Amino acid sequence: MGRGKSRRFVHQGKNAVAQHDERIPYHLTMAEAEQEAERKHDQADQTSLGGF
Repeated sequence: MGRGKSRRFVHQGKNAVAQHDERIPYHLTMAEAEQEAERKHDQADQTSLGGF
């Protein structure tokens, strides 16, 4: 009796992961993420603070 329910949850979990991967298809590697964060930090240093 318990097997059917656990199988259902496993199947729902697989579907949820697949749907998430469809919505967010690209994942950065750690090195790419660090480069992106560094680039954003450098850009923030170069921008004006709007008169302050």
